[in-house]
Amino acid sequence: MRKEGVWALAPDRIIGFFRSQAEIAPVENGFQFRNCRISVTSLAPRLVAGMELPQTQVTFEGSEESVSPIYKQFIMWFLSAGG
Repeated sequence: MRKEGVWALAPDRIIGFFRSQAEIAPVENGFQFRNCRISVTSLAPRLVAGMELPQTQVTFEGSEESVSPIYKQFIMWFLSAGG
């Protein structure tokens, strides 16, 4: 299973989220949750109404059993007051 998206968040905030999770291990070029590989890629900022917004691509790849829970946790964190 693969899920990916581009978020208008600085990569440091996203990386900070993954580093704060006890079940997630840092690995070369990303993070690992069970058998889900997570990569965080900084993209060029997007210009909106004269403001530059950060753009960060986040990709989750692995089995559905591993991708689904961490993807849901990530979405909930950044769509709620926590992020």
